[in-house]
This record gives sequence, structure tokens and C-alpha cells, in this order.
Amino acid sequence: ADPTSIPFVTWTLDDGLPMPVIGDLINPILSLGRHVITVTAELASGEIDTDTVTVTVVDTQPPDVFAAFVDEKTGQEITQASSRDKVSTVVNATDDCDLEPTITAVVGVSANNGSVFTFDKSRKALSLKSTSDEEDAILSVIATDSSGNVATENVELRIIQ
Repeated sequence: ADPTSIPFVTWTLDDGLPMPVIGDLINPILSLGRHVITVTAELASGEIDTDTVTVTVVDTQPPDVFAAFVDEKTGQEITQASSRDKVSTVVNATDDCDLEPTITAVVGVSANNGSVFTFDKSRKALSLKSTSDEEDAILSVIATDSSGNVATENVELRIIQ
């Protein structure tokens, strides 16, 4: 090939510093939003050719959500517990575009007509008097990323009296 025809090719992202193109591809890392990529080829003869493309990056993927009931003694995830067991919840969400998605978590119990709830402020406890030998607690988690994508996770815990 004629050495005068081999171009020197650079690319810029959003009017930044020119970067050399190595091979046939450029691999910019783009954040969410609108970006302008300009590729410039300069021949040894001085002829310059430029091409520009506008790219808009949008986040359409919801966060990944994890929710679990955990036995306080063992640290293990559980799906069943006795009314005497100490149980905690673990909730988290991850997202490729949002490092801190908003998480809302609610624990609820099934209640029948006539169920009696007792709040003990000194122990920061809620108890339920039930006529059934088994109840279910439900942990519902909603995660929303900064783009408005929403994911939910529901976990059930069978409580044996």
C-alpha cells in the first residue's frame, strides 16, 4: 500500500482529548445521557476527513433485588421459624447504572378477622396473637434506580407457633 494513503485516525468523546484508533474499533465507556463521538482520519498528504455520530445511552434494566429472612443465631437464610426464634431481614439491590438504588422494604403478617396486635415500645417489638398454629410473614422489597426502573422481590416466612 502507498504509505501516503495510510490515515492517522483519532476519536474524541464529547469534545475531549483526541485518542488514537488502534485497529478498526473504538471502545468508549459511556455514561447515561447524550454523547457526541467524532472520528477524524488524516492522510499523510494532509487531507482530513471527519465523521460525527450522536449516541444516547439509556438505562432500561431494573435493579437486581435480594431479600431474605435470616436466623440470627446461624446467619443462614430461612423460610420457616418458630415464634421464639430471632429472625432478621437482609435486603439489597444492585444496578449497573445506579450505585445506590432506592430500596423500600416492608415486613407484613397475614391477619384474620379479630387478629390482635400488641406494640411494646420499650422492647421496640410488635407481636400478633393468633388463633392459628401457623402464620406467614412476608418481606416485600421494591428497588428503584435513578432512571425509574423498578424491581420487586417478595419472600415468605412460615411462622410455627
